[in-house]
Amino acid sequence: MNHAIGFVTDTTSDIPAEEAAKYEMGIVPANIIFGGKSFRDGVDISRSELYRRMATERLLPTTSSPSVGAFEEMFESMLTRGFQKILSVHPASNLSGIFNAANVASSHFPDRVKVLESGTVSMGTGFQILAAAEAARQGATLEAACNLVAETRKRVHLVALLESLTNLAHSGRVPMVLAGIGNFLQIKLLISIMEGTVNRVAQVRTHSRGVAVLLEQVRSWGPIEGLAIAHANARNVADALVPQITQSIQGVNRMLQEKVFMIEISPAVGIHTGPGAVGVIAVSAATKQ
Repeated sequence: MNHAIGFVTDTTSDIPAEEAAKYEMGIVPANIIFGGKSFRDGVDISRSELYRRMATERLLPTTSSPSVGAFEEMFESMLTRGFQKILSVHPASNLSGIFNAANVASSHFPDRVKVLESGTVSMGTGFQILAAAEAARQGATLEAACNLVAETRKRVHLVALLESLTNLAHSGRVPMVLAGIGNFLQIKLLISIMEGTVNRVAQVRTHSRGVAVLLEQVRSWGPIEGLAIAHANARNVADALVPQITQSIQGVNRMLQEKVFMIEISPAVGIHTGPGAVGVIAVSAATKQ
């Protein structure tokens, strides 16, 4: 392993544990406040347990960013382990305060820690840092790794199908009255996230129509080099999407079909999408020069 550059992200990037271990990444947990208590995502409570409690206790948790101190400790730990430089990548700053906390912490390590925002969430962030980590493994400099994050960011797509509008309304992304009407009419919303903005793609009346629109979106992305299917406590629904997605996208090769990431999204994100949400996150293949 090339210890010239170390990589840090947070649990909202949803990077699979085996991928994080492969590149010796530091993962800082997001905080979830539930019933008056604060839990570190994946440390104090598992994702499945949080989703179970959300369903059975009918409570709507809130989130808070990791502290500046938590990032300082992580950066210090990585540097002590022998990494010479650190690249830290986090979700869009207008969707979360995580980037800002990491950025403030980085000021205590001048010229040693670089913090970037991904413009998106979940594996949209994950794919960017994985691309940079693999490049660093092959000898890329910090500057080259940062450039690759920026270049990959342009090719990342994320679309999600939400079963309910209630959670999104509580997050302030849609008016509460619209959420109430939408739920009464059983309207399902498809959203995309690009450059830190949540966009409405379509609203549909049935799950099957929602899946059809989702597949249309995925097909429009062209050949794909990275693919993740994400869900918020909806593994069966996500599993059913796998063959439909891999049959729909262009440029699917055997390697990609064998490495479709299945992600249970961090409750720090799932709080806003609501349980039952499913999404597709992909990286379009780079255009050959």
